[in-house]
Amino acid sequence: MRTASAITLSLLCGCTPLEERVDILYAEWCATSERVTVECVYDGDTFYVGGCSDSESDMTIRVLGVQAPELRGGDNGDEPDCYGQDAADFLADLLEGESVLLEYDVECTGIFGRTLAWVWLEGSDPDIIELLEDLGMEDQVDGNRYQVLVNELLVRAGYADLYVSDVANQIRHEDTLETALDEAIAESEGLWGACSP
Repeated sequence: MRTASAITLSLLCGCTPLEERVDILYAEWCATSERVTVECVYDGDTFYVGGCSDSESDMTIRVLGVQAPELRGGDNGDEPDCYGQDAADFLADLLEGESVLLEYDVECTGIFGRTLAWVWLEGSDPDIIELLEDLGMEDQVDGNRYQVLVNELLVRAGYADLYVSDVANQIRHEDTLETALDEAIAESEGLWGACSP
């Protein structure tokens, strides 16, 4: 005879979407999601909340799972890497002054002490809707509104590659980023068409 807990577990796993089953398996992420306002962008994969510096009162957010070309101190010394300025400008245009939802994963802090987050942006900017549709991301558009995973958009639009060091144990949107990268490379988007390998 089945126990009540076995029946409950069977019901939860059998009828629950995969994303929610992962939540059940891991019980909790490192922190609950929170809404913040982006003050300024540091480069193509990092921005500040609460101010525009690395001070203790400011929160530095590292967009989880992506690696944009370096804006400062990259392969070219003091010069930005190929597409580094483009990536920083894109993220600044997209996020500065905007309210975003930070969604966390298994670990909240990276090797440099920055907060690691999946970043969700909602809005109705027609230029962003057009970009999402052009990139084949229309599933993130509902009429004249969008809810887009910024991490995925950076990769799909060719502003960033995948970054696996910080995400060795990060699982929420790993498959989404891998698919976005394959599509960006296949379409020679952004840095994949502009920069030498």
